[in-house]
Amino acid sequence: MTKGEFRKQVKNLLNSSKELFPQASEKICNQLIASDLYKNSSTILSYMALDDEVNLSILMEQALKDGKKVYIPRIIPDSSQMDFYEKTALSDVNIYGIQEPEKNAGKFEIKKYDDEILILTPGRAFSKNGGRLGRGKGYYDTYLARLKEKNAGNLKVIGIAFDLQVFNELPLEKHDEKMDYLVTEKGITWCI
Repeated sequence: MTKGEFRKQVKNLLNSSKELFPQASEKICNQLIASDLYKNSSTILSYMALDDEVNLSILMEQALKDGKKVYIPRIIPDSSQMDFYEKTALSDVNIYGIQEPEKNAGKFEIKKYDDEILILTPGRAFSKNGGRLGRGKGYYDTYLARLKEKNAGNLKVIGIAFDLQVFNELPLEKHDEKMDYLVTEKGITWCI
């Protein structure tokens, strides 16, 4: 099966299961908040969910209450790149209808960090060994490659998905970035 065919199959699965998303999203957030991954982190790169993605609002609100830094993506126009900015007021909506941080929010700098940083990564589908199939635009693969190129330190890349998005194998290519962990409503799995 091609990537396109796989994405279409998963989209159909998601469309037929939307009533399960709120409860599953809450369970995923609570599992993460209770985890050592969360407790040991100082910074979280998260995302604003589309209607067929795990909603991480509960986790982001708790992280801010716990004094962690929370960043969300802003797409760089006319490119397949993005950067992360502090989650302050959400003032813009990008070309995909996703809310983005205001333009003057603090930018997450790609540099060497000693503190543990979680990168919560959405995707269309994931494999049990950490493979990720995105939506086909390459934003996350490009960003994760930039982080690794800069040797940005103690990063934990975490795939966030509903259990129905997890498969034994995916049609992946060399440039598709791997996840260190996978979190679904059924638990947290170490992938490597």
